[in-house]
Amino acid sequence: MYFNKKYAIPCFDGMYPIIGAWIVGDTACGIGIREDFTAITGNDNHFVPHYFVE
Repeated sequence: MYFNKKYAIPCFDGMYPIIGAWIVGDTACGIGIREDFTAITGNDNHFVPHYFVE
């Protein structure tokens, strides 16, 4: 099941950051931070993955 909400994305120094979250059940598993020159990220965006270790 996916949940989405429209939100005006702020622009920082000409880049639009997007945070994506991976959640399995009710457990947070990781996040990814993408930045692009447009509000819709493309294949050449900047991407920084994170994952959680217990």
